[in-house]
Amino acid sequence: MKQDEWTEAMIAPLRTVLIWHCIVFFAAMAMWASSPARADSAYDPIIAHLDFLGYQSDVVDQGVRARHSSKLHIVVSYQKGGILVQTAFPGKSPEQDVPKRHAVANGVNLRTQVARAVWTTEGHLFMSAWMPGLYDKTRFALFMEAWERDSQVLRDVASDLKPYLKE
Repeated sequence: MKQDEWTEAMIAPLRTVLIWHCIVFFAAMAMWASSPARADSAYDPIIAHLDFLGYQSDVVDQGVRARHSSKLHIVVSYQKGGILVQTAFPGKSPEQDVPKRHAVANGVNLRTQVARAVWTTEGHLFMSAWMPGLYDKTRFALFMEAWERDSQVLRDVASDLKPYLKE
């Protein structure tokens, strides 16, 4: 056996193993990169922040849905060059005592810092707040603190809201 034949005979099996290792490696990398759980998202820092605050978060069509055992459930999304936080409560008949219903919402709005409460034409209560700009850890933390204070306003007027909201 010549030197070249002997070298080829020794290298051929190693080449085959190396090729298969490369194929498996690149296939695994492609699967990992396309995995929804691993895919980079503009919402990743928001999800991490909400998780730190004790929320259970997941991405939905509307943005990030965040649930908490003792805080209002919220949806966070990028809207109009900023971050929108919102929550909603199903309401009863929209015709029920409209002046009093709006007076309660106006009272909430007078006491809130970043959030605004509105009644929809269907009678549901929405509260939302918008922060200009993209996610920044410090700014978002301050914004969420203000949101929490504003959420407390809703809790404070729960008895006034109760006649207009479904149980």
